[in-house]
Amino acid sequence: MRNSMLAGLLVVTAGCSSIRSVDHSQAGWRITTDTVDLFVTKNGAHMAPVRFCTNTADPVQPYYISPWQNEGLKDLPDPVLVPLRGDFFCMPFGANAEAVGGEKHTGHGEPSYAKWRFVDVKRDSGVATLTLALETAVRQGKITKRIHLVDGQNAVYTTHVIEGYSGQMPPPPIAN
Repeated sequence: MRNSMLAGLLVVTAGCSSIRSVDHSQAGWRITTDTVDLFVTKNGAHMAPVRFCTNTADPVQPYYISPWQNEGLKDLPDPVLVPLRGDFFCMPFGANAEAVGGEKHTGHGEPSYAKWRFVDVKRDSGVATLTLALETAVRQGKITKRIHLVDGQNAVYTTHVIEGYSGQMPPPPIAN
């Protein structure tokens, strides 16, 4: 087995607590600080809404949330459309119409829609870390997602550790 780690930097801020929550009809977890309110969905671990500058008269909420979230739509053409919002992890990226090697993937891959599991939230030396995990079925393996929020910073640091996968798969793009 080969382990890989992908990291990205997103604009957001430090967090200190995690609670189960529902936002725009999606269950998930919310972490907050004095300046940021961040929500992550259970289905697909999509990150949004995220509100920055919550301690000001003009908070900023940059991430998109699909307009059908509160409409109770069923039978959407792709399961990623159910929680669709903000930022989420894709693997593999690109659907295959016919199974290849016994695997058939959706356009954004199983991590973009499957139910993630809450692992924990920790706070250490001014850094809060929310950890989620997903064991995939289409291609067996495990993904651990960590959202790191640092006191005094307007940034969200995310890491995805991928374990147990074998075979060819295009990696998701990494932000520059």
